Amino acid sequence: MLVLLVLAIVVVGPKDLPRMLRALGQFVARARSMANEFRSSLDQIAREQELEELRRQVNELKRVEPLREAAREIEAAGRIDLDRQGPGAPSIGSPEGGEAPAPLA
Repeated sequence: MLVLLVLAIVVVGPKDLPRMLRALGQFVARARSMANEFRSSLDQIAREQELEELRRQVNELKRVEPLREAAREIEAAGRIDLDRQGPGAPSIGSPEGGEAPAPLA
């Protein structure tokens, strides 16, 4: 750093050195400002993408939940209590005619 200062004094001269350092400081400030603006733009884009992803997931869940509810209702309605069959209902082990199957010889 000291070498750069000595080189600047030799090249620019002590008279113009403050003006050059001021211009350099302004340039660095503008460069930092642009970098911060660029970074904030990227952060905003990332937040928007994340928000869009969350919206898509919420919409997907909204579509899935009614399907789950319908599946639960269908499952509840489709259950059959095999122990409580009505009169005249064929049993699972016998043919519909009510006859017992012939023994195998």
